[in-house]
Amino acid sequence: MLPIQSEAERHARRRAKFSDAARTAILGNVLADRALLSRSGNATAALEALRTDAGARERLLDEIRALYAHEPTAELVGHGLRKLREVLVSARAGAGDARSRELAQEAFELSVQYYVGTEDWPRSAACLEHLAAAGCAARAPQHAACLALYRAHMEGDPAGALDLVCTHQHTDVRLFAACREVIALSGQPVLWYSAVAQLAEPVRAFLLRLPSTQRLQDDTLAVLSCAYNQLPLEFVERTCFCELGCQLREKLSHRWTIATGPAGQETVYFKRRRLPGADATRGESPEGPKKC
Repeated sequence: MLPIQSEAERHARRRAKFSDAARTAILGNVLADRALLSRSGNATAALEALRTDAGARERLLDEIRALYAHEPTAELVGHGLRKLREVLVSARAGAGDARSRELAQEAFELSVQYYVGTEDWPRSAACLEHLAAAGCAARAPQHAACLALYRAHMEGDPAGALDLVCTHQHTDVRLFAACREVIALSGQPVLWYSAVAQLAEPVRAFLLRLPSTQRLQDDTLAVLSCAYNQLPLEFVERTCFCELGCQLREKLSHRWTIATGPAGQETVYFKRRRLPGADATRGESPEGPKKC
């Protein structure tokens, strides 16, 4: 019969598996250190170094960027960014010079990119809110614009979004005029894309990633399918969606028939549902749709 170990003995054996060298390596790797200011009663050596050493904060951001370049949705990227953000907004780090403020901006901007990539929209909005409030960079109007569009389309708060637009519109009149139009036209999907096309590219890219945008695309297709028997595919892509549709051809061919005419032109037949297994791009048009 095997001897029965006490709980204390089992803990001792587990601790013995980690050599002094391994523990030193873990403590020396700031990114791998799981401690956070918001969770630690007493700051670890790694956290204390980040709070007091600007160079350590720079090195951590460099590590995060390197990991993000290879694994943009890695959990460790999110952990490292949270650790760095907490340190940067703490009292001791926040009293730094211009470079400290720039580092904070870079960390929060990378956080937005990370949370957009992982589709963690509330956290991306929280980081945008910090950036918009800081207002210390040339990109501050874009941060505020993204936040306003998030509030209008994801939180269903157009009034709050317009308040934010009014607060920041003096920083970029053209950008916020476009934001105002996008918010106003969110209930008119066929016109909405022409307004979105007027946004600055980074703001437009953020908006098009939001889940609400997919719903607006579906609404636009529903309106077109009710209003028209058929439309040229190029017209749908360029005029109706201003070339901003997401996987538009695939979605159209899944729901409706896309036929290629003798001259190579492609037509979407809304009144003829695509049959399962049918070739939607064969070189002949289906029978003409019935008139409404």
